[in-house]
Amino acid sequence: GLYCRKGFPAYNVMAIVDAHQRFMAFSVRSENCNDQSVWNRSLMRTYVKGRLPSEMYFIADAGYVLRSCMLTPFAHDQRENAVINKFNMSYSRTRIPVEMAFGALRPFPNLKD
Repeated sequence: GLYCRKGFPAYNVMAIVDAHQRFMAFSVRSENCNDQSVWNRSLMRTYVKGRLPSEMYFIADAGYVLRSCMLTPFAHDQRENAVINKFNMSYSRTRIPVEMAFGALRPFPNLKD
């Protein structure tokens, strides 16, 4: 298997978290898979294709590609624009429940890095 620089098994985890910090789905792949590869190989991608209402989106980080079902922040080189900066700030606030959900897992020793 693959191991991180600290000598532990390494994985890339994609999780879908709702606004109430509940894990709704996850997919685990080896470390050498980037975020977009994990999404492309996930059952969730297959499941939502054609089922997700057009007014609903997944909020993803910059490791993902902008898609019709997935919003991502603007790239760093575009942040000079005030409108883009405002969008990225608002966007960042929508991701807080995701960060808090992962933070809630930190006390569990087997889940720490």
